Amino acid sequence: APDAMVLDCGCGGGANIKPLLKLCPNGKVQGIDSSAVSVEKARPHVLLASATATRLAHQYDPANQVGCMLAGGSFYKLPENFLWGAAIAANQCEGAYNEGGRGLSNIDMMPHGVHRMEVKLGGTPHPTLQAGEYYPSHTGVDFYHHYKEDIALMAELGLKVFRTSISWSRLYPHGDERTPNPEGVAFYRNVFQECRKYGIEPLVTLCHFDIPMGLVEQYGSWRSRKTLECFARYAETCFKEYSGLVHYWLTFNEINILLHSPFSGAGIAFQEGENRSQVIYQ
Repeated sequence: APDAMVLDCGCGGGANIKPLLKLCPNGKVQGIDSSAVSVEKARPHVLLASATATRLAHQYDPANQVGCMLAGGSFYKLPENFLWGAAIAANQCEGAYNEGGRGLSNIDMMPHGVHRMEVKLGGTPHPTLQAGEYYPSHTGVDFYHHYKEDIALMAELGLKVFRTSISWSRLYPHGDERTPNPEGVAFYRNVFQECRKYGIEPLVTLCHFDIPMGLVEQYGSWRSRKTLECFARYAETCFKEYSGLVHYWLTFNEINILLHSPFSGAGIAFQEGENRSQVIYQ
C-alpha cells in the first residue's frame, strides 16, 4: 500500500524496533527477518536506515523527503550532500580467496561451525585449513566476479556512498613483498571506477579484520614492528594507486576488536605459555 514503509533496523535487529514504533504508533508490524520490519499505516516521515528503505522513499515519496520526525512533530530533511549508503568488508563479500594472485589472510582460516570460536579468539596457535570445514570468506557473495552487477544494483537503490575494504593480501599476498600484486591493484581500481561511473563515493577501509597470513606466521602479526613497516608500504600503495578515485579512507575497523577477538581482528594467535593480556596490550 502507498502508505506502507519499510524500516531497516540494522545490525541491532529487533532491539531497534520499539523506539521506531514510537514514530508510528498506529503501525502494524510484520516480521520479514531479524533486521527489517514492514510497517503499515506509518506516519509519512520516518527515518530510513537502509538502501531498501531509500529505494522505497523514492517510490512512495516523489519529493524525496528522506529524513526523520523529530520530537514535537517537526521534520528534519537530510542535506543534499549527505552520504547515504551501505557498508561491507572485502572478507565478507569478495570470495575468490585464492584467485588473482591473492594470498591467505587471517580471516580465511576461520571455519564456520564448532571450531570457529576457538580460532577466532586466538586459541589455535597455528591455524591451518582443514578438509571438511566450510570457510565463509572463501566464497563470500562472489563480489570479485560480480562487482559490476552489484554496484549497478547499489546505484538502483540510490546509494551515494559505498563503504568497503581492501584485502591486504590481494595487494601483498605474503605481506612483506616490496612491490604489490598487479592483478590485485587492477581489481580495486576497476571497482572504484565502477562506483564513480554511477556517482557513488567509495569509502575505503585499509584494514577490516584482515592481515596476510604470511605476516602472522613469520612475524607474529602485530607483535612485530616489521608488520608496521609492511602496513605503511601497503597504505602508501593504496593512496598512490587510487588517488583521485578514493577521497575518504579509514585505517582500522573497530581497532579495539583485538581485546575481544584477537585472531579475527588482528591475526593474533596465542602460543603456549604466553601472557594473553601482555600480548594484547603491547
